[in-house]
Amino acid sequence: MRLLLIIINLQCGGRERQVLQLLEAIARDPTIDFRLIVLSADIYYRYGAEIGSRMIIIERRFKKDPLVFGTILKIARRFNPDIIHVWDAMSAFYALPVAKLLRCKYVDGQIRCAPTERDGFTPFQLIIRASLLLADKVVGNSVAGLRAFRAPMGKSRCIHNGYEAERNRLPRPAADTRALFGVPAAKVVGMVARFVPLKGHDTFIEAAKQVLKQRSDVAFVMVGDGPTMPSCRQVIPEEIRRNFHFLGWQTDVESIVNIFDVGVLCSREEGMSNAIMEYMALGKPVVATNVGGMAEIVVDGSTGFLVQPSQGVQMADKILLLLEDVDLARRMGQAGKKRLEEDFGLGKMITQYIALWQGLMPGQPLRR
Repeated sequence: MRLLLIIINLQCGGRERQVLQLLEAIARDPTIDFRLIVLSADIYYRYGAEIGSRMIIIERRFKKDPLVFGTILKIARRFNPDIIHVWDAMSAFYALPVAKLLRCKYVDGQIRCAPTERDGFTPFQLIIRASLLLADKVVGNSVAGLRAFRAPMGKSRCIHNGYEAERNRLPRPAADTRALFGVPAAKVVGMVARFVPLKGHDTFIEAAKQVLKQRSDVAFVMVGDGPTMPSCRQVIPEEIRRNFHFLGWQTDVESIVNIFDVGVLCSREEGMSNAIMEYMALGKPVVATNVGGMAEIVVDGSTGFLVQPSQGVQMADKILLLLEDVDLARRMGQAGKKRLEEDFGLGKMITQYIALWQGLMPGQPLRR
């Protein structure tokens, strides 16, 4: 089986990390040959020689550079893939015509979120819609995402993100992490997310204000950067500013999550959150908004709590409950960790992708 995979970049993100983890696994399979096209030289993750020797970087002059289509077509003609698999909308924009010209199977894997509203009338959005309709298979990382994009259900498949348990083997000692970032408070409530409007940091801050009216021994830690960070800093009153910690972009996220008593995510829309997986992997109870694919991973009342988006008071109530009931928090954290290990392992994700590809190959039995 010959696979041609195309992704817009390998910057820091859950999709990008999981693509590399998937390729590391199939690189050891003698029945699979692949090439990875990356549409940017901006690469964050390190990778082994088995991937590097099969990676092709195409740098665009501008966002929708038409010359990229011709370059991808030349590469595909030389490699002669059985399947072209795209991982994002921009890759789909370039790859769909190539797949149809070469008459190879086409997998659209761009669905990684579950938007509540979409603009479906721009030329680019119409092309993306065509990609979903003309694909041989459509893959999303949440059922909610597939529904939001109105993906053709007869040829769509949900493959949830897989989490690599090895990442949490040796987090930095909690005391060292607290000292490093100056977090002395007895309790820590944290959120890992890029600072953009859809992640709902305003709701997190409003919930924090409500919690601090009841108890002052809580630190609120935010990991990530982005355009809304300055405005978030400005809305925090001077008298409680010491309770807030903006850590910016960090590499050792697991060690920071390790000091959380409660992990929070306030997104207004979401597919399958990698931050939630990080909380659960370290046995942290979760309070999250009930949007997109959140309910596919968080079991409300068992592994954490789900609240409506933009409801800071509701979120504060659930955070306070977990801070005050240590046994409940421990039980939910352990239940979440068990659920992650049983249902969202990296090995399961890899097996499902290989089965998907093999199912598109005529006359080849599926691997189990």
